[in-house]
Amino acid sequence: AIVENMRAVTDDLASGQGVLGSLVSDPVLRENMSSILGGVETVIEDIQGGRGALGALVVDETMRERLIEMLRDGSAAMNDLRIITEDLAAGRGTFGALLVDEAMREDAVTLTENMRDAADRLAGMLADASQGRGLLGRILTDDSMAEDGRRFLRDLADSVHEIREGNGTVGKLVARDEAYDEMMRALRSVVRLLEDAREAQPISSFANMLFGATVGR
Repeated sequence: AIVENMRAVTDDLASGQGVLGSLVSDPVLRENMSSILGGVETVIEDIQGGRGALGALVVDETMRERLIEMLRDGSAAMNDLRIITEDLAAGRGTFGALLVDEAMREDAVTLTENMRDAADRLAGMLADASQGRGLLGRILTDDSMAEDGRRFLRDLADSVHEIREGNGTVGKLVARDEAYDEMMRALRSVVRLLEDAREAQPISSFANMLFGATVGR
């Protein structure tokens, strides 16, 4: 049986049947197989010599650890993405609520439409201003009005600076506690005097004292 099997194999080889038979009888296939084996040998030599990506991974331990860390990060990122998609499907979180909650989705659509309307109006205002229409357009095209606006802003800035520095009546009231306290004491004194006068005199006399004799007529 062994001899018969060997004879069958040799007959196949001689007739060019099967892979081995093709290698024996087909010179083109033999040449291709030789090229493939040569390429594999070259790749193995490059890997062993640390050349190329695979060679660097085999030889360079730092790069190998970096690749392992990248794979771990990629796995963690995919796991986080899976959790996010599950939350979205379950309606958890803001985006999940937008997908599931009809009322919130309608509110988001309304907000988007309002923002679009505001953007359209702003674009219209800028277009009018570029053509000199409206207050902004007049400021942009009228040099005298633009100068008046700049002067007003400078004066306003100077006034605010003076107030912050404590200059003037308003500045003293804002920056100095004693000025505020003095004003409050004066107001309380006036209130007390008015209350004393009202309690000491009849209503008509009190009114005459405040508004003059014409009140009693």
